[in-house]
Parts: sequence; C-alpha cells; structure tokens
Amino acid sequence: LTPGQKVTVRGRIGGSSIFRAKTGTVILQVVVKDATGTLTALWFNQPYMRRWFPAGQELILFGMVERIGRRLQMLVPEFELIPEQGPTPEGSAYRSLHMGRVVPIYPATSGLHQRELRSAVAQALKGLLPALSDPLPEQIRLRHGLLDFPTALKRIHFPPAPEAVAPAQDRLTFDELFCFQLALGLRRRTLQGRPGIAHAVTGDLAARFKSGLPFKLTPGQEKAIEEITGDMAAPRPMHRLLQGEVGSGKTVVAATAIVVAIQSGFQAAVLAPTEVLARQHALTLSQLLSPLDLQVALLTSSTDPAARRPILQDLAQGAIPVVVGTHALLEPEVNFARLGLVVIDEQQKFGVDQRDRVVAKGKNPDLLILTATPIPRTLALTLYGEMEISTITERPAGRQPVQTLWMDSTRRDQLYGFLKKELDDGRQAYVVCPRIGKEMRSELFGPQSQSATELFEEYQRVFAGYRVALLHGRIAPAQQKGVFAAFKRGEIQLLVATQIIEVGVDVANATVMVVEGAHRFGLSQLHQLRGRVGRGRHEATCILMADPQHPLGAERLRTVVEVGDAFQIAEQDLKLRGPGQLLGKRQAGLPDLICLQWATQGPWLEVTRQEAEDLLGRDRTLTSAEGIPLKREVAVRFPQLMAGCA
Repeated sequence: LTPGQKVTVRGRIGGSSIFRAKTGTVILQVVVKDATGTLTALWFNQPYMRRWFPAGQELILFGMVERIGRRLQMLVPEFELIPEQGPTPEGSAYRSLHMGRVVPIYPATSGLHQRELRSAVAQALKGLLPALSDPLPEQIRLRHGLLDFPTALKRIHFPPAPEAVAPAQDRLTFDELFCFQLALGLRRRTLQGRPGIAHAVTGDLAARFKSGLPFKLTPGQEKAIEEITGDMAAPRPMHRLLQGEVGSGKTVVAATAIVVAIQSGFQAAVLAPTEVLARQHALTLSQLLSPLDLQVALLTSSTDPAARRPILQDLAQGAIPVVVGTHALLEPEVNFARLGLVVIDEQQKFGVDQRDRVVAKGKNPDLLILTATPIPRTLALTLYGEMEISTITERPAGRQPVQTLWMDSTRRDQLYGFLKKELDDGRQAYVVCPRIGKEMRSELFGPQSQSATELFEEYQRVFAGYRVALLHGRIAPAQQKGVFAAFKRGEIQLLVATQIIEVGVDVANATVMVVEGAHRFGLSQLHQLRGRVGRGRHEATCILMADPQHPLGAERLRTVVEVGDAFQIAEQDLKLRGPGQLLGKRQAGLPDLICLQWATQGPWLEVTRQEAEDLLGRDRTLTSAEGIPLKREVAVRFPQLMAGCA
C-alpha cells in the first residue's frame, strides 16, 4: 500500500477496541490482517459499530491509506463484510453490494451509513420488482428503445456495468417527462372544456384607448393584441403566456386586454410578485387608463388598513374596475363583483396553486401571464404546456442599445472614474450585488463577495460628494417606496441595491448599471438587469464587475457582453445551466423534474410532448385500458397539476 492513495483491500479482522481521545472523541479501532501485514481502520463516535466486526470476520475495505509511524491506517473507510458461506442463497457466486462495482451514493444523515442504505434499497428492490407493473404502453416503449420499468429501476440503483446507467436514466427520464406532459395535456383539456366569457373586443372604449396612446405600437405588440383579443372573444377561458424581454411593451398589451374586459362589463386583477413591481404596474396602468377615467387601485401587504377597507368594499361591489396587487390579492377577504381577466406578471415567482386561487375569485375568467424571461420554445411548451404562447421580439422605438463591458477588480478605479463622469453629466446609476448582508456569506456567493450593505459603505466613501442610497428587500415597504420615488425624481444619483430592482423599475435618466459579482448571477438575470438602463435618449452602459474562478462563470460573462438578443441568451443559459432554475424550486409551485439531465436528455422534452398529445388525442381523459394506469401514475407524481382535472 502507498500512503496517500485510495485503495481496496481484503483481509480478516484480528481484533477491535474502543478508546477515548483527549478531545473526548470516541474512536473505534479495528485491526485487519492479510498475508502481507496489518492495517488499522478507525471510525469516530460510532462505538455501536463494534458488533459488526467480530474477530476472524473477512471483509473488504476502501479508503485513503495513511502511515502513522510504522503503522498503516484508514480513516472511516467504506467496508463490506464477506459471508462465510461462499455462494449466496440464490446460488450465484458472492458479489459485494458495496465494492468492486458502480455503487449508488444516497443522501444520508449522521449515523446512517451508505452500506445500510444500499442494503435497505437492495432488499426493497428484491421484494418489489417481481410484483412491479410497467405503466408505459409497450408500443411507446419499443418505439423509443426503452428498458422495461423493473429493469430500469434495478439498474439505476445497481447497474451491472457503467454503460448500463444511461439506458436506465433514459427510461426514468422518459417516464417523468411523459407523465408531466400528460398532466399538462389533461389540465389544458379541462380548462378548455369550461365555459368562459365571450368578451366584446370591439367597441368605443377600446377604440378610444388605442387612438389615445402617445406612441405607435410595434408589429409584435399588434400581433400579440390580435391573438389575445381573439382568445377573449371566444366563449372559453383564455390561458395565454405573453413573453418578451424587458422594455418590449408587454404592459401596453396587457392594458389593452384590461380595457376589453372593462368594456365587456368585467373587472381585471393584476398580480405581481413584489411590491416594487406592483407599484410600478399601478402607476403605468393609471397613466394609460386615466384618459378613459378608469380607476386603478393598489393592494399590497403594506396597504394601510384604513385605505384597505374601502378598496375591498368597492371591489366586491364592482366600483373598482382594475386592481393591482401582490400576494395580498390571494387573501380570502378579497372578492370581486365580476372578475373577467387575471394578469399575472413574472409567473415563475408564483405557484400553480396561487395562480388557481386568484382565478377562482371569478367564474372562469381569462388568464394572461407575462414574463420578461424569454424561454426557449421547447422549454416553454414544457413549462406552460396548458397555454398558448405569444412573443414580442422587438424593442419599442426610442430604446437605446446598451453597451456591455466586463471589468475585473484591477479596473475598479476606472469604473469609479466613469461613474463620476456620468453623475457629473446629470445622469444616474444603479449598483447591484447578489446579497444583502454579511450574515448571508456562504459557499453560494463565495467568501470574497461583498454584500449590499458593505458596497453601500464603500460607495458612500468613494462618492462622498454625491447622493447615494441603499435598497434591499429587508427595508420596510414604505421606506422602499420613498427611495424609489426619490431616485425617480433624480434626488438620488447612485442607488446601491440587490436584485430587487431586476423588474419593475423604469427611470429614463439612469444610464449606468454596475453589477458587482456578476458571475454569481444567471444569464437571464444579467440581461434583465441590463434592461433597467437604456430607457431614455442618452447612451447607456452595463458594467459587469467580476473575477470568476470557474470557466462557466467566465463564459456567462462573455455571452452577456457579446449577445444582446434575449432569446439567444435564454438558449445559451439553458445549455450552460440546464433547466434546473426553470424546472426546480425557483419555478415556485411547478414540480421538480428530478431525473432530467439536460445535456443528454433534453430532446426527450419534445418526444414526450408529442407522445402525450398523440395518446390524449385517442384517449382524452385516460380512461382506456392503457390510459388508466398512466392516469394513476400522473396523479401520484403531479397532484398539483392534476387538481380539478377530469
């Protein structure tokens, strides 16, 4: 044995003992021998394990070898006890469950060993697999060359060889995606089967609104409005996603839909994920709708109780046509006289159940979802498979292209000089960082990343003669509102903030966006932050301050510098990071797809969607002999999506 190497050894136990170190640690020591010498294996604070190691027991150890004086030792090795009988009860030659093979590593906790977990899983599979049915129709399985389910389940845990892992992963990924697509398809058919509101899309109010706009709509906006009003005219509920990057003019399109709903005698509700964004929407919609004398109310958790009561009363009586709010709109006491349209901005911040709760406040109202995070087509069909999709690709006239630069920490003086010049010219700037305070320092952000509070102190010192302010999510909503208002009025020149300003902030005079620790943000986040500037007539610059230690971080930064198109960035983000941020916990309320390995299995998204559509075309509610086991499987995997489905 060579010290410093991980090795596998086989020998017999010569004896064991337990002693306590000076530090108080209880150490189990097991002496293992073979014909060439002796090795000592050590485990800490696990004295109960001694019963597993009787003298004379043969075993296999795997771990790092160390030499202490003349003694060889292994600290906390993996181990396998070898049966004395030779062949196993099944008659095959003994093969270790834990050594000399590809082995699974399970999430564990203190006192729970991998060998115990593996043994438990192996025992469970032994009893389960013979009775396990395969819910996937055989013709679909054969068409795509997939393993049967029991074989895939056995090989994903205990593959006979390394090359057996990928086919097992493919089968489990197919099952998960196929069930997900079936859930979306069933949900879509259930929603389409409900009676909806046939809105009057042409009329005096809509005509006055369009003719009164102080700007010309882009072709993309015109097309989106045509698609949306077409849905609203139909006697079934609209379920449409409107995507377009920051500044593409989604709010005006949504305002048109709101006017159509009001023209038809209904109310509209706009749900936003943050108070900042809700206030921005309320302000913009008030400006757009004021020529029509339409009131826009704002309802958030910070709304004063004295102001809240009349808003709730007027909504219930139908006196308020439009309300904009945060999660406060989901509260049971918020009721509508005739809710005809729900608009949800940045849907990925809400769960499916939250979406359903606000929709349930009306009788099958139309639903319009807005997102400024462009999603590649295949992934959009997966995330929003129950919806129609409209896309605005142009930027409104007058929007300036934003120059993007990447600077490392050696160029900080150059950054400060550029910022001072812009501020001296009467412009304003944002400085954004990934976390609020020192207490959030972690592996996620890295030991060198500065917080908003630390950066605020630094920028206050460097820009002592300028008006600098701090903004983050822990500041009271009333204070947040005051800071935003002061920045919008130009009373604050430099705003240091977290990504709370990622959406909903529109200040035409802000020409510089500095992103500190830029490599710690995703591509789409960086693109959205960049979209906060370039909204006026002056040239705008986005400066990415970063010293990435990982090649992926550097590649993200190069992509943002070189690519300005949001959809290209979204495609690249998908390649670099996979769909985890879109399909995982960040996609609040949507289920995790735990098997999907995007790099190799991304194409299964399109395949499973087509197979699901074909099957639902033949069996709309999965009530046939082949559909019943699948529907049962779908309900177990995705109960949220299946809630209320036929």
